[in-house]
Amino acid sequence: MRLYMTAILASALTLGLAACDNGETDPTDGTDDTDTSDLPSNVSCSDGLNPDSVCTVTGTFTADFTFTADVVWVLDGAVFVGDDADNCPTLTVDAGTTVYGATGKRSFLAIARCAKIDAQGTADAPIVFTSGAQSRNPGDWGGIILNGYGLNNLCADPNDCNVESEGDAGFYGGNDNADDSGILKYVVVTHAGDQVTDEDQLNGIAFQGVGSGTEVDYIQIHRNRDDGIEFFGGAAQVKHVVITGAHDDSIDWTNGWTGKLQHAVVQQYDDAGDRGIEADNNEDDNAASPRSKPTMSHVTLLGSKNAPEGDDGMKLRRGTGFNGYSFLVANFGGDCIDVDNRETYENALSGANLSGELTIENSIVVDCDGGLFDEDDATDFDPEWTPTWLVADWFTTLNSANTADETGVTTDYIESTSLSSPNWASKGDATSGGAAPSDSWFDRGTHIGGVAPGSDWTAGWIVTDMN
Repeated sequence: MRLYMTAILASALTLGLAACDNGETDPTDGTDDTDTSDLPSNVSCSDGLNPDSVCTVTGTFTADFTFTADVVWVLDGAVFVGDDADNCPTLTVDAGTTVYGATGKRSFLAIARCAKIDAQGTADAPIVFTSGAQSRNPGDWGGIILNGYGLNNLCADPNDCNVESEGDAGFYGGNDNADDSGILKYVVVTHAGDQVTDEDQLNGIAFQGVGSGTEVDYIQIHRNRDDGIEFFGGAAQVKHVVITGAHDDSIDWTNGWTGKLQHAVVQQYDDAGDRGIEADNNEDDNAASPRSKPTMSHVTLLGSKNAPEGDDGMKLRRGTGFNGYSFLVANFGGDCIDVDNRETYENALSGANLSGELTIENSIVVDCDGGLFDEDDATDFDPEWTPTWLVADWFTTLNSANTADETGVTTDYIESTSLSSPNWASKGDATSGGAAPSDSWFDRGTHIGGVAPGSDWTAGWIVTDMN
């Protein structure tokens, strides 16, 4: 994973020229290694589809295709799987494959509605999508976009719903929250997040209208310039997530995401970072339906107090719902938890009691520079309105089994925050008191935070290189 594009391309080209014997028939198998007649028109390989070849990919796949681990794959600009019309292929990516995004061309991989990706790496052979630059930087290329037929609250009619994604990465939306966009397993995305404009940005992985039929397990987003992962509506379900060094928010959702997430670690770096979680329903209509309301458990959010744009650990706003369990939120430059906007407050309570729409249980907040909670007042709202409850009371009294540690430090609850060799296992009081929803999709766990003691699911497959 430390090899850079220039060295790999040079090596592959050298080996490819030797293998093809100047284009003559290979005496070992009687075939012409440079034959490209079977390649789709959007794939160009230096030595046919053979080991050590360099294959450049452009445009759109309209039929099934496979990225194999013995070939150097380069995304040269926007690459689409499927055409959002009649062609619904599957792109298979073999375990151990590395795919490079060419820089300066807004390179990305977008899976269109009805198409699929089948990217199943392993802990020993993860699939890596990374920058093609010799010295990699956040924002070098675009990232991965999954477009599905899931519900969102931007369309009046879900049966006629075509929402255009950021970065010209296709359309998403529909009426099927069980939609299937394929499989991502042991997939690492690094140095992505190309910025189109200040308001049009690509994420490490964008789940856009992605349904619960999609399998996502063991993914890392590393050094992304914009958000690590963002959910735009749909009901995507994700397990085992690591987001390291995101320059903007690490986990973001909006426009009606009602999915699930379990076992996640967020760690900000000192050079940049905004919020651990930024949660919205709908910016223009905070009460829009379907309302964002994910269920999440066993999550560690670690900020960096030195990050120039460092903000809150969790910002719940614009009417979002949320049911959280076993969260550890620590070390942010802003507040640990901030709740914003009138609709968010009013949706959370029914009379003086929780409505069930905005809850967090069995969780710990500690060691945030801005304070554990941000308390709004009338001046934060337009028209002016005074919140009917305090965030501190919501966390400590209305919800159950939570700890607000005013004097503790991050390392009281986690083994290590080292960037080069992290150990995010829960420690001290975070080793007990946790819980998960009764939903059978969730694993059981009595720890608080993303990693149980003695069971480090992040070991061996994630990357930590800054460049």
